[in-house]
Amino acid sequence: MSSIWDWSKVAAGNATADSAVNWQEGQPPSTVNGSARQMMARNAELLGDIGGALTAGGSANVLTVTANSAFTAYADGLILALRGATDNTAAATLNVNSIGAKSIRKVTASGDSALSGAEIQADGIYLLTYSSALNASAGGWQLLNPTMDFSSFVTKTGAETLTNKTLTSPMINGGTNAGATFTTATVTTPTLTLKQGTAPTPTAEGDIQWDTDDDRLIIGDGAAQAVFSKNPATTVDNTVPRFDGTKGATQTSGVSISDTNAVTAAGGFYVGSARVGGAPDAVIEDQKTSGTNGGSTVATTWTTHVLNTEVYDPDSLVSISSNQFTTTVAGWVEWEVLAQAGNGLVTRLQNITDGTTAGMGMSARSNNSPDTGMVSVGGAPVVAGKAYAVQYYAFAGGGSSLGLASSQGTEVYARAKFWRI
Repeated sequence: MSSIWDWSKVAAGNATADSAVNWQEGQPPSTVNGSARQMMARNAELLGDIGGALTAGGSANVLTVTANSAFTAYADGLILALRGATDNTAAATLNVNSIGAKSIRKVTASGDSALSGAEIQADGIYLLTYSSALNASAGGWQLLNPTMDFSSFVTKTGAETLTNKTLTSPMINGGTNAGATFTTATVTTPTLTLKQGTAPTPTAEGDIQWDTDDDRLIIGDGAAQAVFSKNPATTVDNTVPRFDGTKGATQTSGVSISDTNAVTAAGGFYVGSARVGGAPDAVIEDQKTSGTNGGSTVATTWTTHVLNTEVYDPDSLVSISSNQFTTTVAGWVEWEVLAQAGNGLVTRLQNITDGTTAGMGMSARSNNSPDTGMVSVGGAPVVAGKAYAVQYYAFAGGGSSLGLASSQGTEVYARAKFWRI
């Protein structure tokens, strides 16, 4: 069956180009009126194909249609105007007159490409033309008027209010993303979402990314990264921040400087590994109830002194068991042991775990008549996790030579103070 698409642009070729039209030389007069009327019909078929009266069948992405023109093969230049029956959701094809499905293409800056969705809308009229060069020469229908969503575009030169708009690769005053310039622009309560990652490493100059692990800005400087960290969150007045060299961030510290420039450090002050001044981190004592004497010394034998009470240990650095103490961190211990008469006494700090002496105390002397008191003091380093005991060596024994009670309150006969380092 013939169609207007079989006609030739060369007049001499149209004698029998259309099986229903006879324009041969010397044709019978009786065929003239039929041929003329058939030509009118062919033009009407074409008008029906390009006037928007055709409605696509098939499905959203697999379109079919039967044209008024009964062409039986695809050829360059075929043109149809279709009314969409439904919205396409992805790449789509069109099969005309059951010849075969061909890809519907749209032209972009990079060439022709398949549809991606929403280019065809229900009840919209779309103009398509066939070209064998489309789709890498596989042939296809070029959609000449794909639907475009202009709601996110701003082309006005005057003031414009953007509400809940996303600007993707915006062009400002004819510029591009990278070189866009806002001149006297006013942006009111915008929401800006940066590129994000757990360990971003941008290198492009000015590339800003958000480090989601450490809550900081990473900005490319052309070769490496510049890091911008937020200040530590604290409500303590005069707190001094601490720099984290690993993360390049600041942290809350235990150091503060008052308005009168008094410096306070929760962990104490150190020069190298040596602590300078400050209260001890923990204090343990030999305590007894009021009116109870300290007890008798054991003569000429190293003997563990009683240590039974944690007086101060806010960070739980020291534990006591069977008159021995163990620290959770390394540090320095200073001890004091009181004695009464007995001629003399010396003390030491013994590492019970290793069976070694950590440090010796100073020797103290006293008289039996009249009775006088004495105190042996010492200091030594301690290792975390080891058990230690304060021990004494008395040159003579005695009934209450580890101290006489004052009966004025809790009696204290020995004290050990611990500083962490």
